Amino acid sequence: MRPGLLLTAGILIVAAALAAAVYFWSPRANLRVTTGPPGSTAYRFITAFASVTEPNHPRIRIKLVQVADLTASAKAIEDHATDLGIVRSDAVIPTNGETIAILRRDVVAFVVPAKSPIDKIPGIAGTKVRSTTTCASRTRLGLNFSLCRRKAARPA
Repeated sequence: MRPGLLLTAGILIVAAALAAAVYFWSPRANLRVTTGPPGSTAYRFITAFASVTEPNHPRIRIKLVQVADLTASAKAIEDHATDLGIVRSDAVIPTNGETIAILRRDVVAFVVPAKSPIDKIPGIAGTKVRSTTTCASRTRLGLNFSLCRRKAARPA
């Protein structure tokens, strides 16, 4: 064999070994996440989140941990059994937990003209309030989303 061919093969083998070492020893995030009971909103949200996150971020591994309810989710976080979970705001918050996102199912917004004298919610007392949207419920990834279309509002 030629010495140049052996040198090239050796360099390629060393480069492949270095690439494999970097891949296998580079950091990964292994997250244990509570799901709630099967069929619940929390379960559907977390399974959809995991199914989107893992293919798009190959260094993140999500292990789903099923718990009885959102109170048990808070307990699992406090006991270090999981890393992430959905917790109800009216339940006992884990002492070692931090809020990273606040999820809401229903949102209400009061919108007034820029020159309106109303600047706080109590200011609408005694006035007429009208809905200016129509919403239709849709399902995507097992979650309910409301699709709203704005209508022209006429003064009440």
